[in-house]
Amino acid sequence: MSFGPTIRNGVCVSVGSTAALGNSISPNNILPQTTTLINAMTVRPSNGRIIQINQCITALINGGVWAECDIIYMLAAHDGQAARLNWKTPASNTLALVNSPVFEANKGYTGDGVSALLTASYTNTLLLQNDAHISAFGLTIASAGVNDFALTNVTPAQRAGVRTRSSTLGGAIVSSNTSIGAATSTDVIPRMLAANRTVSTNFDVYSNGTFSNNIVNASTATAITAAHFLGNGTGSFSNRQVAFGSAGGALTAGQHASLYSAVRVYLQQVGAI
Repeated sequence: MSFGPTIRNGVCVSVGSTAALGNSISPNNILPQTTTLINAMTVRPSNGRIIQINQCITALINGGVWAECDIIYMLAAHDGQAARLNWKTPASNTLALVNSPVFEANKGYTGDGVSALLTASYTNTLLLQNDAHISAFGLTIASAGVNDFALTNVTPAQRAGVRTRSSTLGGAIVSSNTSIGAATSTDVIPRMLAANRTVSTNFDVYSNGTFSNNIVNASTATAITAAHFLGNGTGSFSNRQVAFGSAGGALTAGQHASLYSAVRVYLQQVGAI
């Protein structure tokens, strides 16, 4: 017996009875990764949203991105609790609210620039010293100089961070508390900005899935203990609205394009952009 939605031209047009399943789902063509994620949500999304989530996860898997990520956060969710889940492993690395950042359904969380942020414990596994990426998707132009998504260690010292818009440049990548690189375009918002390292001497910057520039910068040992949105976890806070973030092993140029495409399509579907 099928409990799954009927999909016609990519649209969910009917759904079989799920009464016997309670809050769980087992629809046809829905990935087990999607099922695990949905079952971790306190407020069950609509069947149409489940299809959109499944399409995004499918695109990330098919693009080779999913396997390279330790953490994937889609803050642009239907519900605040759902927004704080790690899509890759919903039972781990759940974001906690600190001083009440504002949640807007289908768009994400916005900081106050003073004390509000989201934070989660995170011990890097796939993200290594010379095999790493970090990305963030920002929706608004707001204060400069503070990261939208950052990784820190126990000190806490910032090990890597992304700000999707700074005062003079469109975005910046931060390492070891020092701003060391920026994307070349200005005021491009909404924007996904990512850093990618495969060697010890330099790293690449990607803007909206496309290579932007290379930054000469020596790598340092990575011992990550936490991930933060809307600040760097060391006393600085952002008042931008952020929709997405990911971190893990290095991605190829094609995988960065796939990451941006998958996230952009989802954000368009839910009305975030």
